[in-house]
Amino acid sequence: MVGLKSDFLIIDPDDQLTIVKRILKDEIKENNFYTDKPKAIVNFINKCKDEGKRSLDIIINNENRFKQLIYSKYEKYIQQENKLDFGELILLTKGLILCWRIMNNEFVLYRIT
Repeated sequence: MVGLKSDFLIIDPDDQLTIVKRILKDEIKENNFYTDKPKAIVNFINKCKDEGKRSLDIIINNENRFKQLIYSKYEKYIQQENKLDFGELILLTKGLILCWRIMNNEFVLYRIT
């Protein structure tokens, strides 16, 4: 239901940092530079996930454009590698609960007056 194979792997913050460094290394080859430190990007990704935001949900501006790009590549990488970080576990759990509630008509609509 969440698109994972049964042999998925949960990664810790050190693994996240390693993945971001790998993505940044590839980014340097493509663009010859990057502006943010790897740890700052991992913190940005985790903050976004804590707020329930995927990379596509982020409003891009000059300050976060590069971080959003790396977040997008990070999401793609962990999905391809069948891995989850802790923030992703929470996002997927929230998504499953929401789907369950929708399927079981658990929502009550309120009229705000």
